[in-house]
Formats: sequence, structure tokens, C-alpha cells
Amino acid sequence: MELLKRLKKQYNKHLPFVVYRKPDTSLCQAILQTDQSLETVHDFKETGFVMAPFSTGLPIILIRPDIVLEEDQQTSGQQLPFEIAEDDPEQEGKAAYISKVNEALEAIRQKKLQKVVLSRKITYKLQPDPFYTFQVLLNQFPEAFCYLFYHPETGIWMGASPETLLKYSTQEIQTVSLAGTQKANTNLDAVWRPKELREQEYVTQYIEKAVEGLADPTEKTQPKTVKAGNLLHLKTVIRASNPRVGLSRFIQVLHPTPAVCGIPANEAKAYLLANEGYPRSYYSGYLGELNKKGTDESELYVNLRCMNIHKDHVHVYVGGGLVEGSEPEQEWQETVHKSQSMLHLLRNSMEGLG
Repeated sequence: MELLKRLKKQYNKHLPFVVYRKPDTSLCQAILQTDQSLETVHDFKETGFVMAPFSTGLPIILIRPDIVLEEDQQTSGQQLPFEIAEDDPEQEGKAAYISKVNEALEAIRQKKLQKVVLSRKITYKLQPDPFYTFQVLLNQFPEAFCYLFYHPETGIWMGASPETLLKYSTQEIQTVSLAGTQKANTNLDAVWRPKELREQEYVTQYIEKAVEGLADPTEKTQPKTVKAGNLLHLKTVIRASNPRVGLSRFIQVLHPTPAVCGIPANEAKAYLLANEGYPRSYYSGYLGELNKKGTDESELYVNLRCMNIHKDHVHVYVGGGLVEGSEPEQEWQETVHKSQSMLHLLRNSMEGLG
């Protein structure tokens, strides 16, 4: 892939860049910045590629589009099996995570929260080649927003997000309600539990209320089962025409979404910051095209199924939505299944597979 060769040179010079591929396409796009400066977003009228954190405290980084490149990257179409080894270090955190799940469920029983998304960070002592790993990721996740992001301020982030935060233009906005998770088999004939159906409906209702009055009345699809790597989710697409406010206002009411934070939003966020036990950084923030050059269009995705690659280790981030009726052991297994999405990439990359 000639584009990745160019990006390796950019990386060796410690210059910011991002390469990404939108869902269900083979076109990879790259944005390169020609100096190391930290560009940030102030009013969302800037142009470039944005990466925002889950919470305040870190900058909303903009990669300035000094150089824009494209390359068609056809994948093999042969996905490797999602498998997990018995000696995974994440198993060591099971008791602590289940304890936090029980605490969160107690807050839900006391009606302090309706839903909360509890996450965890897993550290693997691996040294993958990020460029090769990205090629494996493209092959494994044709239906996701796949990206490889580098800035000296953040290091390398990589992921395959199944969730759109917002598509915005002056004519229409579009977002999705994505919730409910189960391991994928050979087809999309999923049987959803009442807990999962309820969780997804909470998210849909929240989004509809959040954008009420900011555009024409919303239109939505029926919930549909969609595949994201080794997992299935419930997805509803929500649209509204004639937005009456700017991009920044929609981001303000939608981020963080109930799919990564909870309901009520402010109370859930405060709960997570106080009880989750680690800083999420850019995990469950958002990223994507901001005011794409020559247009008024922005296309942003939630930063899910992602990893942060360091010199001698990799952080992988996973989480699950808790509502009334959630079972702690099942919630733990959901995070294990999600971790497989990234872990298999790392191991296949280390072994030269894919």
C-alpha cells in the first residue's frame, strides 16, 4: 500500500497524520500536517480531521489538511477468526470489574441512574507494527469506520468504530442509536433479550429528545441487527432536516452519547468520572472529518473498538451498558467479546498474519 509508505515517513519525522476508511467502501483517505504544531478546535468552524476526548481536560485536536491523499485499498475479504487465549491478562481484572458493575447496578436500583456504561482499560505487553496492524484492521472490519491517527501529543490511536456520532450539513443531520451487544454467529438472526431491547430504546428516546427543536421533527428506522467484527448490535438511524443551529450545538447535545456514557447524561458522566477508576482519554470521544474542504459537511464517529499504541505496550478499551436487569457475569463477558476485536489484530500483526 503506497499510501502507508508515505505515512511511515511522516511518522518517522514525528509529523501528525490520520488515515481512515469510511464504512462499506475501499477508499482510504489521509490527511497530513507539515509541522508538529498542536492545532485545536475552538468553534467547530475549522477544517480538517478532529479527535476529541471523552471529557474535558484534554485538547480537541485538529490535524490540519496541509496534504490530502487518497488510495483505493482492496482487501482480501478473508477474515481471520476471532479467538481469545486462556492466558489473557484481562482475566486478572474480572473481580474488580464485576464489583464496579454491582456498585453501578445499585445506583440504578436507587433510581440515581437509568443507564450507565462502565468501561475498563486492558494493557498488553506487545509491540505491534501499527501500519501492518491497520491493514489487518481494514480487512477485518469492512462495515466500520477504520482509522489510524498519530500526533506527537497523543501517540498512535487506532480503531474500528461501528457508531456514527453525527453527519451534519446545512440541509440535514443524521445520527444513530446503537446499543445491545451479543457475539456474532454465522448470520444476523439474533434473539435479543428484553434488557438489550430496553437499552437500545433508551438511547433512541434520548437522542430524539436531545435534538428536539434543533431541526425539523426526526424520522427514524426500525431497530435493525448489524454486524461489527465479531459482534452484533441493534441500530436505529435517526434523521432530521433543516437544522436550525450549527454543528457545535449538535455535538454539545449528542456527546457523550448514552451508548458510551449513560442516562441522565450529566449524572452518568459524573458517576463514571468518580467511579470508573481510570481516565478514558480519547476512548469514547469522537473523531472524523470537520467541515470537509470545500463543503459544509462534517462526519463524526464515536471512538469505540480502539487502542492506544505505545513503545512497549498497548492499551485496549472496552465497555458495556448497564440497565435494570443487567447480569454482572454477562456484562463481563460482553467486554471480553469486545476486547477480542482488538486483541486478535495485535496477535495477528505480531505473527505476520492477515
